[in-house]
Amino acid sequence: MAVPLLITVILGFLCCFGGIWTILRLTARSKSETHRGWDHPDDLRKTHPKAVPRLGGVAVFGTFAILAGGMAILEEIPNLESLGAVSLGGALIFLLGLWDDLVPLSAKIKLAAQVLIAILMWILGLRIDLVTNPVSGAAVTLAPAISFAVTVLWLVAIPNVINLADGMDGLAGGIGLFLFITLGIVGALSEFQQGLGFLSFGLAGATVAFLCFNFPPARIFLGDGGAYFIGFFIAAATIDSSQKSYVGASLTVTLIALGVPILDTIFAFGRRFLKGVPVMRGDSDHIHHRLLLIGMSSGKALFVLYGVFIALAVLALSTIFNKSLSIGLSVGFLILVALIALRGLGYVGKFRTLPADLKRILGTRKEVRFAVLVSQALEMEVVRQKKHATFWEIFEHEMRRLNLSNTLDSNGPTVVFHFPFKGVVSWKIASLGALPDGELTGESGSLARETVASCFVTPLCLGIKKFGAPNWRGLTTVDSSPAKAPESQEKSELTPGR
Repeated sequence: MAVPLLITVILGFLCCFGGIWTILRLTARSKSETHRGWDHPDDLRKTHPKAVPRLGGVAVFGTFAILAGGMAILEEIPNLESLGAVSLGGALIFLLGLWDDLVPLSAKIKLAAQVLIAILMWILGLRIDLVTNPVSGAAVTLAPAISFAVTVLWLVAIPNVINLADGMDGLAGGIGLFLFITLGIVGALSEFQQGLGFLSFGLAGATVAFLCFNFPPARIFLGDGGAYFIGFFIAAATIDSSQKSYVGASLTVTLIALGVPILDTIFAFGRRFLKGVPVMRGDSDHIHHRLLLIGMSSGKALFVLYGVFIALAVLALSTIFNKSLSIGLSVGFLILVALIALRGLGYVGKFRTLPADLKRILGTRKEVRFAVLVSQALEMEVVRQKKHATFWEIFEHEMRRLNLSNTLDSNGPTVVFHFPFKGVVSWKIASLGALPDGELTGESGSLARETVASCFVTPLCLGIKKFGAPNWRGLTTVDSSPAKAPESQEKSELTPGR
């Protein structure tokens, strides 16, 4: 069995490598500024120096199609009954992501399409209808309604977890690589799942080929099509495995191996909800962004995360052989990772003051939500306005409505943001008094001012991009100051000064 597996890995690598090489050759002949399928830097959250094609997923999915088609034709690999459903679902969600890569879709449309694909998979028999206690081995058959809800949630959540992790060169590909290897081992250990095991190892080879072009600085991005497909295959292969001999084992393995991306997603949605900003609104505050902010290079941050992924993959696989001990160790390790991330990466201050901090954050939600609406209106004003002076007058007026000033004509506390954008080094904002909604003072007032002020960074950058930098006392530019933002802050959309 070892020789066919090795051949599958090599074939996956060669197919994907050749596909990406071809894509890069074809895209090199076109002008990135005028063709779809490119990821353009915006100097806000996308800080890569030039436009990069986001079609790496085409090569990854193409490799899967070649491997799956070859296995189906040769009929050499046993137990591929579910290959049709997995292939159909993978193709549909890949096409959805590819469409978004070429013509951006709204989040609501993408979510609705993902739910419909998941429902189709449930109808075709790819469903979670049996849940096993990973410790005792006792199995529980789910009612149809519960099976439907759990299956749809799983098939929608995992692709989005992978997609949300695709925020740094080499990250989503690395997650996919370790998950493919993990699922491949699970399949190889089960006589009922050798088919999906072979496909998993083949996709692991394809992911290695993709990473050859995606390590910093990336020459190609995975794109939504690739991220969705990788996530869907992992979720679908897990469900199919859970229906066979290793009932429940693959679900546990996948949940543990995906521990860091799942934690990052929970952190992202949690902080956005608590602050009052839209939970689906992207930011530059994920775990990998925080690693960059504490001074790590992209390569070092990537390999630190890879180390955690490997540890979790080993713990996940060990649950097959020693369930009680391994699950306990895995849960303990994930709790340790969560605590280190929360405290060491600056998501929270001190744990003993966490209840008071949460109370202060919740106290600012109303003003933050209003500031978000104002910032969205200012983003629209960037498009509407034609004159430099008119836009910046509107901008200053809206800030003053929230008792904030660009001109530093107050002796009140200030908030400083560092971000290298179009010659801008830093932006200092002064408070003209308490926020309109209440008398928040001390740490509460500082947190409120900082969060509300951060909402204005994006419209500021969009305005500078179109009209040029305004002449404000609080705005420091390269021309007016030789100072540079710290290297550790150059990857962030905004970095509140402390």
